[in-house]
Amino acid sequence: MFISQPSYRFQIPQGLSEPGCMYWQALDLPIRLPWFIATFERPDGDSTHLQTLCLWWTIDLLSLLNQVPEAKLRSLQCVCPHRNVDLHWQMRDVAKVWQGIEPSSQQPELFFEDSEGAHFSAFHPDSADEFFTDHDLVIELPQPNRQTKKPRRSASPRQRKLTASTGEIT
Repeated sequence: MFISQPSYRFQIPQGLSEPGCMYWQALDLPIRLPWFIATFERPDGDSTHLQTLCLWWTIDLLSLLNQVPEAKLRSLQCVCPHRNVDLHWQMRDVAKVWQGIEPSSQQPELFFEDSEGAHFSAFHPDSADEFFTDHDLVIELPQPNRQTKKPRRSASPRQRKLTASTGEIT
């Protein structure tokens, strides 16, 4: 859930804003739980356009996909509270969206697989695939081609020379 305040409202010059829309320069996050940034490709006449949304809860994602079935989810990122640092957040690129059954309630819940293969959910940040039962793949997102970095040399010739003059082996 996001909270907006009247003082956060941003005035867009007339003619540049969409009719009936309000713009905000900030939102409050009242609870430290994961939230999502989803980018959809939506048909627009003979072409398509991208729409990026901030989503509060996993059910919001499915609701949006069901409302506009021709929209394609192109990117999903989860903004999660960092577990080891109180005030920091981390962003995880979602590669797959799964649905599983929550054992105690027997209700379907979504959980996610990040681009590195780790499974997580709002309340199970590290091992969601072990917690939920009856896994079904809901969405597999296209992943960007990540270029591998060339290994860097350990030290420049000058650094090696300076190190050698101190007697240390590099």
